[in-house]
Amino acid sequence: MEDLELEITTNNNNIGIIYTLPIDEFFISEDQQVIYNEDLVIFDEDYQEIKRFNSEQTIKNSPELNDTIIRKINTELFPGEYTIALRIKDLNSDKLGIYKSV
Repeated sequence: MEDLELEITTNNNNIGIIYTLPIDEFFISEDQQVIYNEDLVIFDEDYQEIKRFNSEQTIKNSPELNDTIIRKINTELFPGEYTIALRIKDLNSDKLGIYKSV
């Protein structure tokens, strides 16, 4: 999983963390589904974990996706320096990707 794009949007203390992945990075099941586990962790400037999000995503492959998975996670953060770590695990193939952004 090498082609992840990560974007962070801000509106006061509201933060949107958007990631984009090509669907061909995943194993697509016979019923055209992608199933993956998403772990997102936010660390403060002292590398103390301040927020964690974990979910299982099931995406049905369709032409409307344009071969891309786009996901947005919204949260609130006080102003400051943060490190974001994102772990994506394809549950159909056990393929794993880990990404970090400062």
